[in-house]
Amino acid sequence: MRTLVVLLASAGMLLPTAALAETDAQCLMRWKAADLDANGSFDPATDSKDYAASVGGSGVSRDQFLEMCKAGRFAALKLPDNPAAGRDIGKGDLTAGPPLAEDVARKKLKALGYSDISNLALDDKGIWRGEAKIHDRSVSIAIDPQGDVISKSR
Repeated sequence: MRTLVVLLASAGMLLPTAALAETDAQCLMRWKAADLDANGSFDPATDSKDYAASVGGSGVSRDQFLEMCKAGRFAALKLPDNPAAGRDIGKGDLTAGPPLAEDVARKKLKALGYSDISNLALDDKGIWRGEAKIHDRSVSIAIDPQGDVISKSR
């Protein structure tokens, strides 16, 4: 019996699934690399990191992607090189830069569940600011060039 356990362990067959799990930061880094157009969903047609094979070749939402990542589905793939990609949406860490096009910003906000988006105005740092509704609440919103969003109740 001891020989069988040693053989299975050396073949990698006794590794617990938790060993494949990735951290929230790693999964967010992967998500930023996969969601190239920052629209809140992964499109296999624009896959540059080999995620499509791991998700069955179909599109998935941000939440589905993160769940797959935390379960270790992408552990065999190299992590993206950009550490800034690990920032989460809604943490208040907006970054200045060349702005998103207004239609892209609106599409991203809608993909995140915002409705009645109004008064969008671009500031001098490339951040779109405006008003919207989410969960029947009126909020002030901001979306930066990387597609990160913050909102505050009005």
